[in-house]
Amino acid sequence: MDAYLHAPTIPVETALDILRNDRRRAVLAAVTGTQGPHPLAELATEVAAVAHGKSVADVTPAEHRETKILLHHVDLPKLDAAGMVSYDPEENVAESDDPPLVGDDWLEVPPTDTLSDDPVGGPNR
Repeated sequence: MDAYLHAPTIPVETALDILRNDRRRAVLAAVTGTQGPHPLAELATEVAAVAHGKSVADVTPAEHRETKILLHHVDLPKLDAAGMVSYDPEENVAESDDPPLVGDDWLEVPPTDTLSDDPVGGPNR
């Protein structure tokens, strides 16, 4: 129970804002659990493939370019600011030593005896 009293390392609102975006989720999936830096060009190809539902080999130059620009100017800086990914915009590389969000208290499910049986939410909404 003590674990539920500690503040998470990433505020819930920040994590949810970041995770609602498909590109950012794809970046996290690509860098989580891997070692070393990921070049922006390679990340853009992987993320574009996921976003467009195709293989890496089928990503068009236009899809790659658009994704690379969005990652560089929007998604990677946001992930870096939240501490989920380390992004060096001068070197155009991203990496993550630790799996982001894993182990954060807000991801823990409270004990079932604290959940309400009321389907509308009851007092524990």
